[in-house]
Amino acid sequence: MKILILLSLCVAYCYGQSCNDFQVGTCPLTEYTIVAVNHHIASPSLCQDECRLEPTGTCSFFTHFETQCYQLKSCDFISTCPGCVSGPVSPDFDTCEWPSNNCK
Repeated sequence: MKILILLSLCVAYCYGQSCNDFQVGTCPLTEYTIVAVNHHIASPSLCQDECRLEPTGTCSFFTHFETQCYQLKSCDFISTCPGCVSGPVSPDFDTCEWPSNNCK
């Protein structure tokens, strides 16, 4: 029984929270969507961490480009932006293969 529960949790983790939510491209960057900007963040993973730790709790998405991290309220669509990575605060970007976006 314990094995079945553990297997169910693994399946829910890997497939319930989709790594496919991370995309190459940018979320809309407007005065209505941007919560904060940091110009010195080295990776998408660290940008996602910054979003999670944003003090007001309004950051739900991020866009990372080079060293720029945009913490965002929303992301209604993704626009073409080579070198950009955008996604939600969950699942953890580090648990996803990039760029193939499959759960490890």
